[in-house]
Amino acid sequence: MGNIDFDKIIKTFIVIAILTMINSCQNYDKSNKSSTAVVFSEEVNRYNYLDKPHDLKYVYDFEDFFTENESLELYERLSEINKNLNVTFIVVSDGKGNNQDFRENTMITNNIFKSKHDLDKVVTLKFSKLYREIGIAYSESLASKINDSLCKSIIETTLSPNFKNEQFYIGVNSSIDSLVNYIEKK
Repeated sequence: MGNIDFDKIIKTFIVIAILTMINSCQNYDKSNKSSTAVVFSEEVNRYNYLDKPHDLKYVYDFEDFFTENESLELYERLSEINKNLNVTFIVVSDGKGNNQDFRENTMITNNIFKSKHDLDKVVTLKFSKLYREIGIAYSESLASKINDSLCKSIIETTLSPNFKNEQFYIGVNSSIDSLVNYIEKK
């Protein structure tokens, strides 16, 4: 029996281990379309819309509540309201979960938009199909015009019934009408 060349065995083992890891990483990358790629995407998406710098879109429909045409009409309407009333309405459908109360989450979203886009008067309507939740939050500067009980009433009488009938666009538009009416009255 000859001498065993341990250096050659170790080098061969290391090469095999490295090749196995590379192949494993390539297969993982192909099979796993995880949110990691989406988070670092150039486009604004459900994972980065609060962090990624971008022009305000008014409508962030990540759960496909609206048709493309409805989203465009809603965007145009909210843009007009912003110009005429100096109040920014933001509509967000976002099914990603967290451990927060949905109302609290909506308030946080509203405050992030307010600070990131340097806005004064902001109202955020946020909803989730996955969690079957609806929230309305508004900036402090609107507290003399709208309040939590009004928002709760709009959710219960306008948003929820329309959402149950899958009339999402109608529900959101009607809710915005109500809120705009209250803001203009006071």
